[in-house]
Amino acid sequence: MNKRLLFLMASLLLCGAVSAQNYWGDDPNSHAQPSNTPIVASVTMDGTAVTTSNAMRLGAFVGDELRGIAAPHTDGKFWIQVFYTDANDHITFKFYDGTNEYTTCETTLDGSEEGYGTPGAPQVLNFTTTQTMTTELAQGWTWWSTPIEITNGEAALTMIENSLEHNGVTIKSQNDFTINYYGEVDYDLWYGGLEAINNEQGYMIQTNTACNVSMVGVFANPSNHEITLTRNWNWIGYPVSTNQYVTPALSALEPVDGDVLKDKNNFTTYYEGFGWYPDDFVLYPGKGYMYYSNSNTNSFHYTIGRDNVDNTNNDLYWTPITDKYPFNNSIIAVLSIGDKEITDDIEVGAFVNDECRGSVKLSYFPPTGRYYALLCVSGTNKETISFKTLDLESETYISFKENEIVGSLDNPLVIKFTQPAMETNYISLYPNPVKRNQEFKVLIPEEEQVSEYIINDMVGTTIYKETTNKNTLISSVSPGVYLLKVICKSGNIYYSKFIVE
Repeated sequence: MNKRLLFLMASLLLCGAVSAQNYWGDDPNSHAQPSNTPIVASVTMDGTAVTTSNAMRLGAFVGDELRGIAAPHTDGKFWIQVFYTDANDHITFKFYDGTNEYTTCETTLDGSEEGYGTPGAPQVLNFTTTQTMTTELAQGWTWWSTPIEITNGEAALTMIENSLEHNGVTIKSQNDFTINYYGEVDYDLWYGGLEAINNEQGYMIQTNTACNVSMVGVFANPSNHEITLTRNWNWIGYPVSTNQYVTPALSALEPVDGDVLKDKNNFTTYYEGFGWYPDDFVLYPGKGYMYYSNSNTNSFHYTIGRDNVDNTNNDLYWTPITDKYPFNNSIIAVLSIGDKEITDDIEVGAFVNDECRGSVKLSYFPPTGRYYALLCVSGTNKETISFKTLDLESETYISFKENEIVGSLDNPLVIKFTQPAMETNYISLYPNPVKRNQEFKVLIPEEEQVSEYIINDMVGTTIYKETTNKNTLISSVSPGVYLLKVICKSGNIYYSKFIVE
């Protein structure tokens, strides 16, 4: 270990470090890289030194991977240890000031065991407050808002229109819209009643191709932007530059039982005495939202929290088609086969003909002791929606109505499924689908013991047999759809369909 690193470590112990709660996700893996760079840094914003606070965080990155993080030291500097592979690793920086995240830093450093900066002469990292916020738009409809401060609503709308160019078709607010009359002239001509935009509102943007839209400016301060709610649906913006879970984000709001917050693909509902369910609903900068209020008037400012947001994939089998349609509805449902409710976290999809319009896994809700499907379903009025699990077809059909809320946690829609005649003893598997050579669990009744497994393909050919007393099985067959027959020692026979990926 070199002398400078020893000096930095000794100084770190003497000064007393502030624990750096990780703002950017998992802690850096110090064992994944062979070397480290010690950095003592000071942070400036537009050339002016920041007044440090315990909420601040400085992150060091190689590409998109976090390699080091630090809170302000007791001396007002940021003491950060950055892990790197070789000298070709280019270290970039992000700064979180307790409210907003800044990613535009003038300085890039290379991996070096000698490190950078000292307590007396720190490495200066200058960030700029002017940010470019880019949102990816799908072909079709996107619900949009911005965390960039809007001081001139007309100029901001013009910025969006110019950013969209010929890709833009329609921009809608809750009460007005503007349409792009392009094609007959050599420039974009937007015309309609929408003349300005603001940070408090959510908008719909329709495009004729997938593209990006950008806003340039400084981040808004959420405390300056009151969100006002009236009874029924409200199109609301999210003037916050960070991802947040619903509970901390809306901690300043007093919701009413049955209130709903939704985006283009998911929703969460408020249950009196419990809170928001599901509570892992995430608000993202650049997205627009709709809020259904059961109060005549209500208002709030977004609260800024520092909870780590889990961005893991839900690993759904179906990919819903949502961008083709401007609106969706919200369905709170339980599933049943006959009179028996399904109590597994299986996936259920909502379909119009063969097109999936929404999909979700069931989740358990402790206050009622039931498993619910909270489905956001996209579509147009009067379309007929049916439901499927991976191996069952529903008996239940409903007619789509935009922005309708179907069911509640106390009185959910019951989606009934038909059990195939040959599968009078239907059972579930978990997970389903299952990856090739992955173990999955066969959910037979507790009193039963397995005697034999038989796997048939969909034309009835037996391709696998196993005699065992285990209630787990390895998916050792090729990818496809199969019928599993489970023979128990009691003589009972159970069936299930499953998918191997």
